[in-house]
Amino acid sequence: MTPPQDEGPSDTGLMDALATGHDHALDPLMERWAPRVHAFLLRMTGNPTLAADLAQETFVRLFLRRSSWNKGSAFQPWILQIAANLARNHFRWSSRHPSDSGDSLDTLPDHSADPATAAELADRASAVRSAVLALPPELREAIILTTYEGLTHQEAAAAAATSPKTIEHRVRRARDLLRRSLAPWIAEPSP
Repeated sequence: MTPPQDEGPSDTGLMDALATGHDHALDPLMERWAPRVHAFLLRMTGNPTLAADLAQETFVRLFLRRSSWNKGSAFQPWILQIAANLARNHFRWSSRHPSDSGDSLDTLPDHSADPATAAELADRASAVRSAVLALPPELREAIILTTYEGLTHQEAAAAAATSPKTIEHRVRRARDLLRRSLAPWIAEPSP
């Protein structure tokens, strides 16, 4: 899923321009992609403040790595690879430097539904979010790239710097773990 592009050059065209020294091309890329990159990192980390920091760093890295851009490449896997690498680096760093501080994702209730339905939807969303965040980082990354970001296994493999077969295996494993941890939400009610 690529952000809508009403007017102007494509993402790859902007990245081609940025890579050839037209620094002004960074602004429209940031406008188009900042919300998507933040959402991706929020799903990866579960921490809004950290996701915002990593999203900003993603665009810094994109700018610094502009000369390594391969003209004609797909932009979405490339930017998500930068973001995923930053998230992985953070996970490695935080595993060596544990801390008890951090924000958690809050669930916004659906005010259009009746209170009981809204509460159930909020509980279900919270359970799914918690289950995804509980996955090992490499499985979480694969499921977010393919399910939430809509990337093919090939594109997700490019973003995760691995093979499509590995992504396929990780997605299958993540779905199995999610199915088990979300069994109470999936199970049919007994008569």
